[in-house]
Amino acid sequence: MAEQENKLYCSDCGKMTAHTLVQLEPRKAEPDATLFQRATIVLSNSMDIVLGSSYQQCDCCGSTFGHTDSIGGI
Repeated sequence: MAEQENKLYCSDCGKMTAHTLVQLEPRKAEPDATLFQRATIVLSNSMDIVLGSSYQQCDCCGSTFGHTDSIGGI
């Protein structure tokens, strides 16, 4: 997808559309979280840093690019 005047080409829509930049916030562990839950959150936050902490979302169809799904749900 190439930028052109604040619009990006969406392969799902097949046209130039406006996109929204979505910034991801790091997850935080609850005070009563188990060691496994805390480790999973740390791993998920680390993966977000490696993959990038933001992605673009098409305003027309909602498809995303620039960041894969986080593994926080494991």
